[in-house]
Amino acid sequence: MLTEPLAPTVTGLGTLSLPRVKSQNFSSSYQSADGNFLAEVSHQKISGKRIRSVFKFTQRAVVADPLTAANDYELLHVYTVVERPEVGFSVAQIQNLVGGHQAYLTSAIVAKLMGGES
Repeated sequence: MLTEPLAPTVTGLGTLSLPRVKSQNFSSSYQSADGNFLAEVSHQKISGKRIRSVFKFTQRAVVADPLTAANDYELLHVYTVVERPEVGFSVAQIQNLVGGHQAYLTSAIVAKLMGGES
C-alpha cells in the first residue's frame, strides 16, 4: 500500500492531500476533501505473464460551455501506465525508464502535444 495521504503537487495549486477512500483487490482510490482531485492506482495481470500498473490522476473543474455559457463539471485525466513482463526487468530499470519519460514531458513538450503535434 502507498503511504497516505498522497501528496501530489500541482503547479498553481500547491500540494494536495488525497486520503485513501477505497481499496479492493489490487487497486486503491484517493480523493481530495472537495472531490476535485482523484488518484487511482491499479495493477492487473494481462495476456499471460505481463503486469499492467496504472496511476491515473483526475481533476474535476467547473467550466463554461462556450456556446451557452452554462456551467458544468468536466474531467481532465492523466495516466501513467507501466506494462511489463513478470520477469526480465529490474525495479531500477523500470524506475530509470519512467524517470526518463517523466523528465521528457516538459511544459514545452506538453504544449506541443496539446497542439496536436506528433
